[in-house]
Amino acid sequence: MITLNFYQLLSKGNGKDKGPIYLLVKGLGKRLNLSLHIVLNSKDWDKKKERVKQQHPQSFYYNTKITELHNKVWSFIQNQTQMGKNITTQDVKDYLNQKELPKNSILNTCELFIIEHKPSLNNGTIRQYKVLKKKLSNFITTQLHKTDIPLDELNFSFISKFKLHLDQHYKNHPNTIHKQIVRLNTIINWSVKMDLLKENPFKNFKVKTVPTVKRILNHDDIKLIESFESNNITTNIVRDTFLFMCYTGLSYSDLKKLTVNDIQTSINGNKIIKISRKKTNEYCMIPLISKCIDIINRYSSHPKVVNSGFVIPMISNQKTNDHLLIIQNILKISKKMTCHVARHSFATISLELGVPMETVSKLLGHSSIRTTQIYGKITETKLLKDFDLFERGFSNNEPQQLLTKII
Repeated sequence: MITLNFYQLLSKGNGKDKGPIYLLVKGLGKRLNLSLHIVLNSKDWDKKKERVKQQHPQSFYYNTKITELHNKVWSFIQNQTQMGKNITTQDVKDYLNQKELPKNSILNTCELFIIEHKPSLNNGTIRQYKVLKKKLSNFITTQLHKTDIPLDELNFSFISKFKLHLDQHYKNHPNTIHKQIVRLNTIINWSVKMDLLKENPFKNFKVKTVPTVKRILNHDDIKLIESFESNNITTNIVRDTFLFMCYTGLSYSDLKKLTVNDIQTSINGNKIIKISRKKTNEYCMIPLISKCIDIINRYSSHPKVVNSGFVIPMISNQKTNDHLLIIQNILKISKKMTCHVARHSFATISLELGVPMETVSKLLGHSSIRTTQIYGKITETKLLKDFDLFERGFSNNEPQQLLTKII
């Protein structure tokens, strides 16, 4: 909440009963104190009304000055807020000092991008763009010693220094830095489409990524979770939520909005999920195994399910992960259990069992098969299974037959 108040600071006066009048602006992050260059005796200042008492010979002049300043600052704040801009105390100072603010600045553009895309992007993605804006603001303030940068002043040096800032100040992983730069490029490309900028100055900037191994659970881990039972009802709901994601590959956000109407009967008479993914808006179809049907039936009479029409009475993502940590510690599972791990496990196990890459891509609702290919790396299970062909070939003294199979 932004507030404007006028007060007298006697400690700044020449005597104990005399001091200057200040404007205090709160709610813009850092407090802003502005001197009005009005010095009064304490007996002439009305603390409650925040005005000069009428007994003072220049009360009308001073009070008019105070009211005008109040209206000027408040009008500026309202106008900037209505335009979707994030205001700082420095912006107010610059405005009062007649310094023109950048019309199309990088931070303002980030804010406009977030407002524009909030209805179409999921909360997690919007949150990541807000994190990017916060890191950009920190970089501009601490490294460039400015409050914002006009879009037309952005150059290759800016993004190079920003990348270094992400590395040295935030200690971000190379892949995290890559994602931040990709998001920044998305915003800049959007600003070009909106005619806020002629061209993207970062289009030739490349950030390398490093190979990573996604955490997954194996069949034994999942069976262990299936056998887990808690005295806490919420923990059991989280267990079933996690298992449902392991069986379907659904993300937390997609499962949370899954309704009974999204489950239809397939051409072979079995149940199948047909939805458009929230993140990519890609249409996907996921056949349900009997274990999924059991979970759905388990909560069909739950008040939250009955009233909302959702399939599972889920709790928040953060609390879900908190309960998953409890389950992980009780079962002594070495891999960290999160909602993302459930989706990764589904993808990897599907490929290990021989489900074609194109089918897994459709099940996951990926917009490109290249996204699915990150799960296609050889795992230990698949390596041992495939190498078993080699061992059996030599055990049967049929290396030529084995060679033919491999080719």
